[in-house]
Amino acid sequence: MFEIKNIFYILCCFLFLVTDYSFGSEKDGIKKAKVNVPESIIYSDPKLKSPIGKIHYNAIISIGNPLEINPQVVPVIVAGKVAYIKIIDLTINDELNPIFHDPDLLIQKPPENILKNNTAYLGFHQLSTGTDVSQMFQNIDSINIPFMPGISLSFLHRQCTTRLIWGMGFEYYSRSSQNANFSFLLFNPTVGFSPLKNSLFSLDLLFSFDFTFGNNFIIQNNYYSERSGFLYGPNIGARLVLLSFWQYHLTGTVSYRAYSMSGTTNYYDAQDVSYPAMKTLRGINISLGIAIDL
Repeated sequence: MFEIKNIFYILCCFLFLVTDYSFGSEKDGIKKAKVNVPESIIYSDPKLKSPIGKIHYNAIISIGNPLEINPQVVPVIVAGKVAYIKIIDLTINDELNPIFHDPDLLIQKPPENILKNNTAYLGFHQLSTGTDVSQMFQNIDSINIPFMPGISLSFLHRQCTTRLIWGMGFEYYSRSSQNANFSFLLFNPTVGFSPLKNSLFSLDLLFSFDFTFGNNFIIQNNYYSERSGFLYGPNIGARLVLLSFWQYHLTGTVSYRAYSMSGTTNYYDAQDVSYPAMKTLRGINISLGIAIDL
């Protein structure tokens, strides 16, 4: 059964090169080509966004037809999978004698370049306030405020040879009632992993340890200065990125935050009634946004 699956997979790859079923025209078929540059980059996608390796000068490979969506790109079989290469890097000649290369020797991973594969994310958030913050607004103004709106900007780098992600960003949240205001600026160093990525969408699993350098907590019409403290804690979630091979993307993120609040003290309302200090901010965060590949 295993051998039948392998044969079927190889036939599918062969059909892709002959007809270029997904992206190219249905004429000409397989050609032989020689690499005419010192190193030609191999990509996993037709938009040439995700490099997976490189082929050296004079290597002879089998290629398919130029893509209709990008005539400067041709498909190539690499280690049994369909990949893509720039046609300008090749000399095409059907009479070239085939040379069989060990894929491990032929395909080498390109060096990591921190200046490439970077994306900027802009997001609009609704963050669950949790029990302590929600109770504070209830105590001061007898109003139920279960969520805080926020905005974020982050920059993430994707490893070109792995599915790892890392970067840094910040988020600003603010919520006010008649007599109280609570706001903070979060910093979130982030690491992640992309288990799924195709031309339509990708899924990113993200983790960060967020923190603030100080919160802003003000109660009007009382005689005390509230100690604002600061937040810190883990943030784990998943982000869906639509149109992942385009330069511009749409994003949706769901995460869970479990923040502790240190440096706070009891607070007082206008009638000099004391309430316990806020110690936690925990709950679900939902955001929608846009992203651009830099």
